[in-house]
Amino acid sequence: MIPTVWALGLDRNLPVKVLAIIGAAAVGGLLLGFVVQLVARTGLGRPLPSWAAWIFRVLGGVASGLIVASLLSGGGEGMGGGDGWWPFGTSGQTGSTDGTPKEKQKKEKKKEEEKPKGKDRDKDKGGKSPPPNDVLSIEVLGNKTLTKLASGGTIDLGKRYRLQGTSALLDLRRIKKVIAGRCQQTPALRQLQVILYRDSPAANEGSVTGLKSYARDVCGDDLELKDVINGDKDAPVPGE
Repeated sequence: MIPTVWALGLDRNLPVKVLAIIGAAAVGGLLLGFVVQLVARTGLGRPLPSWAAWIFRVLGGVASGLIVASLLSGGGEGMGGGDGWWPFGTSGQTGSTDGTPKEKQKKEKKKEEEKPKGKDRDKDKGGKSPPPNDVLSIEVLGNKTLTKLASGGTIDLGKRYRLQGTSALLDLRRIKKVIAGRCQQTPALRQLQVILYRDSPAANEGSVTGLKSYARDVCGDDLELKDVINGDKDAPVPGE
């Protein structure tokens, strides 16, 4: 953007700002001229020529005026604020009142717009999956995973069920109790996910089919049964 003094803003304070800049320029010019003359007399033993002294006065006045202008037009990013060049800005047009860059604000707004709203949060891309609190995910573990979890201890092949996200191993009786409890809760269970891994029993084996049959009997025909098969993955083992 082309630098412009209009960065100071067309408001009722503009005359005050202009007077402040003029005053700063005058004081800065006189002060720099005095300092330069003093240095010249001390170091060279003679004063500077008149034309040289005026050059320093002008430079001092311009520099002082620009510094004050940048301070008065501040707000936004960097000296001068906004997206203008120093020392003139655009009164912080690219920044927010809390100093957040406009680009960051745009990204945050875009993320908010992309978030699903209302009922869309409870659906997947196909719009069919029930919300997470209506889903019960049960992992059916294989012998290899049970051996790892035992860490050299006794292996109980009857305890091959695990609620996803937990570490406790459950036998068929206890996992059935969990299913029955979830079916009686509000909201009622709408989907049972049976998660199988590389070494898990096959989907048609009794440890899997028996689990689903029990869930259907207890929760009714409205319960959706879903096999989640991760044939290329091992079951998660804590510590690995």
